[in-house]
Amino acid sequence: MGLFSPPLPLRDEIKAAISPFLFLEDVSKKTQQDGQSKIAKSQEAILAALKPGEELIVIVPCYAGNTGYDGLAIATTERLLHFKGSRISKEMSRSSLADVDRMASPHGTFLLALISEKAAPFAQFATGDLRNRSTQVYWEGTIQVPMLTRPLMEDFIRKTGFSG
Repeated sequence: MGLFSPPLPLRDEIKAAISPFLFLEDVSKKTQQDGQSKIAKSQEAILAALKPGEELIVIVPCYAGNTGYDGLAIATTERLLHFKGSRISKEMSRSSLADVDRMASPHGTFLLALISEKAAPFAQFATGDLRNRSTQVYWEGTIQVPMLTRPLMEDFIRKTGFSG
């Protein structure tokens, strides 16, 4: 793809899963287009990563206010995924989601921590020394992703089925 090439077309199952909150006026047109482009570039890898019978529920491009694009947050009928490039960087089963932590970033964006049942008992160690085994267990069982807006974050949480 060249600098001025049109973006890859999105497959229907991918297009249907993109959070509609990406397209609100809170998100710039440039970021909307970039998000769609990032999703389009990863779409074949996303579809290949699905297990038999698993379907996409929601996809949100992750942007941190200070560092830019940070992959995709994806909820499927079976799992929660943080997808970077063409691979899954973190995953957990939807049934093991024990808690979510919503945080605001000083850059005006948000951070969402999806905390598994395995990690939840170690939440008090989240800001501890990374050499501490309790802190490691917490972060091994947690998916943390940046979200541009509160509506994007809340839509993702709602579509995961989390009710807490």
